[in-house]
Amino acid sequence: MSKSAESPYSYETLFIKNHIKSTEILEMIKQKRFNEILDGFGHIKDNCIIIEFKFFKYFSMPVTHDLITSHMDQIMKELTSKYDTFNVHVNFQSCSIADADKHSSYCKYINGIFSEKYPDKLNMCYVYNASFVFETIFKVAKVFMDKDTLKKIVLVKE
Repeated sequence: MSKSAESPYSYETLFIKNHIKSTEILEMIKQKRFNEILDGFGHIKDNCIIIEFKFFKYFSMPVTHDLITSHMDQIMKELTSKYDTFNVHVNFQSCSIADADKHSSYCKYINGIFSEKYPDKLNMCYVYNASFVFETIFKVAKVFMDKDTLKKIVLVKE
């Protein structure tokens, strides 16, 4: 894992689409605008999956996990039908210890599913706005991760 590597894209290019306030996301949830929320959470750009944690933070709960899993599976199917591998860009802005605790079981679950279903498809994973919390949790988690996968994870410092 590299601590200061650069991404081939700028932060603004990747995440400007999702520059949205938390209150707007909560309003979208109230209005049941689930497709917009799912697209805000995860979408395709070139051969990349763009993931915005802020949407996941508010939308992820046991009742929505099937929707999220299905949405991400559709994205991966589309990418793997066009490319041998893909990159992932994740914006962890606004991720707290409470969020990590709340969502860890589901994240482990979904990671296991997609690791099995799409083996060796991840080229690189670029992590933006990795807080001290994320870095601390990652230090513990990387003990259990495959060494080849670890080489593909880059913390982007802007």
